[in-house]
Amino acid sequence: MKHAAGEIRNADDPVPSVKCGVSVDDTWQRRGYSSLNGVVSAIPILSGKVIDMEVMSQFCKKCDTKTSSSSFALKHQCANHKGSSGNMEVIGAYRIFVRSVNSRGLIHLEYFWGWRF
Repeated sequence: MKHAAGEIRNADDPVPSVKCGVSVDDTWQRRGYSSLNGVVSAIPILSGKVIDMEVMSQFCKKCDTKTSSSSFALKHQCANHKGSSGNMEVIGAYRIFVRSVNSRGLIHLEYFWGWRF
């Protein structure tokens, strides 16, 4: 994914950030708005290669069965989303956009979302 982002942003370019358009879509483990797990991905319009993705989870069986004081529970943080499953795409896209600006120097100006009918 870093290589795909590097294709958009030329390393020799002195400009600190590059503006590009992306398509953002998500997929869930289950159909509908009741899934506990999902993935959000961002694909640039020009290259068609995935530049970033965010795995979203509302529940982890390992975290739920371990006591909160154990060293495992302190190190293991996989439940990274609180709220509705329908909100996963928006929150995941936000995290991707912030990460793109901070670590890859990409500013997404045009957004194309995967709408459900």
